[in-house]
Amino acid sequence: MTDAPTASLLAGLIAFSPIIGQGLIPSSYEGMTRRPLTMFPYSAAGAMMVLIFSSGGWLVDRHLIQPLHLHILALTIWLLMLWLLGTGLRLLLNASGLVLPQLAYFSTSCLALGCGLVVMARVRTGFAEAALASLGMALGFLVTNVLIAYIRERIETPRTPKAIRGWPMLLIICSVLWLALSGIELLVH
Repeated sequence: MTDAPTASLLAGLIAFSPIIGQGLIPSSYEGMTRRPLTMFPYSAAGAMMVLIFSSGGWLVDRHLIQPLHLHILALTIWLLMLWLLGTGLRLLLNASGLVLPQLAYFSTSCLALGCGLVVMARVRTGFAEAALASLGMALGFLVTNVLIAYIRERIETPRTPKAIRGWPMLLIICSVLWLALSGIELLVH
């Protein structure tokens, strides 16, 4: 692995663990994250949106928006891309029966837009680096979402003290996880 994808994977893990832990990313607030195997299709849907939009958005930015000087329309173009991607993904996944219709596509689209903007702003060398950075963020999202589901499943047992069961314990664990991953990121750089 090169430095850019590794840093992207770690950044994805570090950025997404507190966000997912607070229930702001797909279906975490719906209670499905207590079972990691149930959570996997939702995580995969979010990871697909990040991967496709980040790398596709980089291509559109470098080969359409910048050469034609459409900077004033850039956000409109990216939002249209997100809407098309979200609609296509919703139709595909709902037809397959893997994901329930209440998947939070809006928050997944916001996630993909943020990751795409990071890739478009930071990657200057070529599409391969943009695709690897997108893949790193998508994998970071996927791993973190399933990890948070596993943690939520484990901390809601009777062995956990009642005073810190649920969100307080999850916040403590996510904070420690974030500190650990931040330390790993420092080692990479």
